[in-house]
Amino acid sequence: MSRIKQFLLKITKAAILTALPLALLLIGAFVTMLITIRGREVAVPNLAGIEKDVALDLLKKNRLGGMITGTRFSSDFPAGQVIQQMPEAGSRVKVGKQVKLVLSEGRKQVEVPRLVGMTLREAQAVLGQVGLRIGLISRAALLASPREQIVEQIPVAGERNIATPYVNLLVNVPSGDFNYIMPDFRGLEAHDVSSFLNRNGFLLRPTENEVSFTQRPGLILMHYPEPGYPFSRSSPITLVVSR
Repeated sequence: MSRIKQFLLKITKAAILTALPLALLLIGAFVTMLITIRGREVAVPNLAGIEKDVALDLLKKNRLGGMITGTRFSSDFPAGQVIQQMPEAGSRVKVGKQVKLVLSEGRKQVEVPRLVGMTLREAQAVLGQVGLRIGLISRAALLASPREQIVEQIPVAGERNIATPYVNLLVNVPSGDFNYIMPDFRGLEAHDVSSFLNRNGFLLRPTENEVSFTQRPGLILMHYPEPGYPFSRSSPITLVVSR
C-alpha cells in the first residue's frame, strides 16, 4: 500500500512540474495579449465646447477619426462648437475609431415678443413659447400705468439678435414709500424715455450729449443712476444721448 502511495505521489509531482511551466507560459501569453490589445486602444478626449477644426485635429493626434453627424441649436455653445460626441469622453476605443460629433448652430434667432401690458405670469408663458425667460425684474410705482403690469422691457419687442435668452422687465406696483430699482434704458430712444419719466413724475436733469460711432443719434448711451441701482422719486436722473 505504501508503494502505491509513493507511486501516486511521484506521478502527482511530475504532473505539477510539467503543468507549471505550461501555466506560466499561458499566463505570459495572456498578459502579452492584454498589453497588445491595450496598446491598440486610446482614450476618447473631451471635445465639448471645442471648435470643429480643433476637435478634428485633436482626434487625429489621438489616432482617432471624426465625423460630423448633425447640428442643432444651443443656448450654451456658440455656432461651430461641439455639443455632443459619441463615444463619450474618457471611453477607451480601438485606434482609428470614428468619433461622431454634433455641432452647435448657436442660439436660435427668435423675435422678442411684446410684453408691455401683461402680468408677469402672462409674460412668463409667452416667453416660454419662444425659448426665452424673464431676467431682471424692476418695480416702480408709476401713476400713469395699470398696477401689476409690465410697462417696459429690455430687449424691446421685435428685436432678434439678442445676446442672452433673458428679457428684463419693469413692472408697475402700488404706490408706497420705497426706493426704485433703475431699469436699463440703454439703446432706447431718448425722446420716448424722457416722456415716460416726465409722465410718471420722475426728476429729469438736462440731457447730456456724446458722439457715438456705434449708435445712431438720439439713442441713450448711458444714464445715471446706472441700471440696477436703487433711486427715489426725488433722485435726479441724467440721460447721456448719442449725437
